[in-house]
Amino acid sequence: MTVKLTTGDVSLVVHLPAGAGPFPIVFLSAGFGQVAAGYAPYAERLASHGVVVLSRDDPGLGGSSPALAAQLAELLSTWLPAEVAKPSGLLAAKIDLSHLGLMGHSRGGQVSLLAATGALLGKVSALFALDPVDTSTGGAQARTALPGIGIPTVFFGETLDGTPKFFIGPGCANAADNYQVLYAAAPSPSLLLTALGADHFDFVLASKAVGAGICNSGSADGEEVLELAVTLSTGFFARELAGVSSVGPLLDGAGAAAAIADGRLTRVAK
Repeated sequence: MTVKLTTGDVSLVVHLPAGAGPFPIVFLSAGFGQVAAGYAPYAERLASHGVVVLSRDDPGLGGSSPALAAQLAELLSTWLPAEVAKPSGLLAAKIDLSHLGLMGHSRGGQVSLLAATGALLGKVSALFALDPVDTSTGGAQARTALPGIGIPTVFFGETLDGTPKFFIGPGCANAADNYQVLYAAAPSPSLLLTALGADHFDFVLASKAVGAGICNSGSADGEEVLELAVTLSTGFFARELAGVSSVGPLLDGAGAAAAIADGRLTRVAK
């Protein structure tokens, strides 16, 4: 569906669970230059567990992280409540706005964090960042306000792309701006998850990834990394947004313990 915001039109992809609702909601922000279709496995799995998912293509050079965070805030705090309150329509009465989660990959992780610590502070219930990159763009870095976020967070990433593939410039997930830096700035409760042997694009559906060749290639099976990310993020939001008690705070109920045992994952918690 197309949404008219004060800054222009935004095209959204909507994944709706079966049933009347209202349902919790997650907004999924794509990485730099990536398309919403690259994250369909996350949206489809979440919707199958009773969570509405909204996503959009990233505009690439057509938008800065602060601008995208401002659009996200307007979309979720102004447009969406009006849409839900309509007597009829795709989202009418479908969404429980008191159970809102944010999720994002790469720059999308930074956008989610900027929104959650800025205009959406106090409105977001949980946040899951997929190999987020907190590069200074438009004078903003998410880590500055992150200590005051006040919600459960997960930072799931990889260490292979902390250095560049071609020996020049930053890596695709520069070590100075990566998920570990953000976890260090985040308050409790928070999880730091590392997919061993993974690369920056293993968190995206390979057939839809844009520009993956500019990043390092990991030794891990990309499909397995993606499946693990989908499973853990779904479990996290099921716990934090829907109150599913079978998933614990360390995501053991979502398969974290098994992935640690077989050497695919490491975990740090605070």
